[in-house]
Amino acid sequence: MMDKDIKAEFSESAWVESESFRLLMKPRSRMTWFASGTMIAMAVQLFGHINALLIAAWLFVSLAVVVFRIQIKKEFNKHFLNADASVQRAFVKHNRLAWTLNAFTWGVSGWLFFSSIPIENQYIGATILTFVGLVAVHNLNTQREISTQFINLLMGTQVLGAAWYIAYVWRFEGPELQYIHLLSLVVIWAVLHIFNNRLFNAFQRNMSLQFRNNSLIRSLNLKSEQLAHEKQIAMNANDVIQRFYASSAHDIRQPVYALRVYAELAGDDPTTLPALLPKITDSCDAINRLFDSLFDFEQISAGHVSVTHQTVDIDEMVDDLEAQFKPLARRKNLEFRTNAVSGYLQTDQLLVKRILTCFISNAIKYTEKGGILIAVRKRKSMVVFEVWDTGIGIDASHHAHVFEEFYKVGDFSSTDEGFGLGLSVVRRLSEYAVGSKISVNSKTGTGSVFRFALPLKIYTPPYIKSRFENLKTLPLVLDHDISV
Repeated sequence: MMDKDIKAEFSESAWVESESFRLLMKPRSRMTWFASGTMIAMAVQLFGHINALLIAAWLFVSLAVVVFRIQIKKEFNKHFLNADASVQRAFVKHNRLAWTLNAFTWGVSGWLFFSSIPIENQYIGATILTFVGLVAVHNLNTQREISTQFINLLMGTQVLGAAWYIAYVWRFEGPELQYIHLLSLVVIWAVLHIFNNRLFNAFQRNMSLQFRNNSLIRSLNLKSEQLAHEKQIAMNANDVIQRFYASSAHDIRQPVYALRVYAELAGDDPTTLPALLPKITDSCDAINRLFDSLFDFEQISAGHVSVTHQTVDIDEMVDDLEAQFKPLARRKNLEFRTNAVSGYLQTDQLLVKRILTCFISNAIKYTEKGGILIAVRKRKSMVVFEVWDTGIGIDASHHAHVFEEFYKVGDFSSTDEGFGLGLSVVRRLSEYAVGSKISVNSKTGTGSVFRFALPLKIYTPPYIKSRFENLKTLPLVLDHDISV
C-alpha cells in the first residue's frame, strides 16, 4: 500500500495522480549516487579526446542539476507530500526545469564525443546514454509528460547532433558508420517511447486496481464495524430484556398477588370491602406506575419522541409543577417551595417537565421529613433546573449507576419504586436536548439534589425583573447542607 491513505473523499483519478507525483518525488539516494557515477564515467571516457575545460564544465553543470533536483524533492516531501493533487501538480509544473536540464546535459554530451573520439569510445558513450534513457523512463514514467519530454530532449539532441555532423561537417561524405549510428539513435528513441508508454499504462492500471481494492477493503471494514455495532446493540438489547425479566417478575407479582388476596378476603367477608378498597387502589396504582414506566421506556428506546422548541416561561412552568406536586408533599407533611430566576427559554417544555416530574416524584417518595425545593438558576451559559430534598439520600457508590436501566439502590428498592426505569427514562430524554447534562449529588441520610442543565441562553425582557438573582442568598427548605 502507498504512503498516502486512501480515504473516502478521494476520487480515483485524484488519488492516482497524487500517487504519481509522490513516486516521482520519492527520494532515491542510490540512484542519485549511481547517476553521479555515470556522469563521471562519461567524463572519464571523453578525457584525452575532448578539451578538458569543456569536459569539466559539462560535468559541473550536470552535477549541479542533480543537486537542484535533490533540493526540489526535499521541498516537495517537506511541504507538499500530503497536499491535494492540484497543489502538487502546480509545484511539479513550476519545477519541471530540473528534468529538462538533466535531459539536455545528457543529450548534449553526444555532441562532445560524436566525431572527436575513437569509435570504441563512441560505442561506450552511446551505451551509457541508452542506459540513461532506460533508467529515466523507469523512474519518470509515473508522469508521462515529464518522461516524454526527457526522452525527446535526450535523444532529439543526439539525433540533431549526428545529423548536423553528417550534413554540415562531412557534407554527406562521412563514413557509413555514422549513418548507422544515426539510424540506431532514431530506433532507440522510438523504443524508449514505446517502453515509456507501456510502463505508464501499467502504472495507471496498477494504481486504479489498488485504489479499488482498498476502497473495497474499506467498505468491507465499515460494514464489519457496522455489523459489530449492530451486534453490540442487539446484545445490549438482549441484556436489557434479561434484566427486565429478572426485575419485572418480582415487581409485577407483588401487587397482582396482593389484589388476589384482597379479592379473596372481600369474597369471604364482604363487610371488609370498605377497608380493603384503599389497598386495592394502591395496588392498582402500583401496577399502573410499573406499566407507565415500561411504556415510556419502550417509546423512547424506539425513538418515538418528537422535540418541539417553543418559548417557555420559566415562572409559569415552575408554578405548574408546584400546583401539581405541592398537594402530594403536604399529604406527607413536607414543605414544598420554588425559587427560580424569571425569564424565557427556547426549549421543549414537555420534555423538561417530564424530566423534572420524575425528579420531584422521587424526591417526595423518598422524603419523610423536611421538604422539597425546585430551583432554577443561571450558571454562565447554562440554565440549571434543580430538585432538592431532605430524604434518605443515596450513597456515593450508587451515583454513577442511578441513571441506568433497572438499577435500584440497595436496601431502598421496592415494588413501589417500579422497574427502576424512571431515571433511565430521564437520561434518554435528556439526550434529545442536545448539549444538556443530568447529574446527582447526594448523601445518605441527608438528602439529594438532581440537576438538569440546558445549554441555552436565558432571556429576561427589560420590563421583567429577576425575582432571585442569586439562589444562595435565599432561605432553603433543606434542613441539611449538601455540597454542590
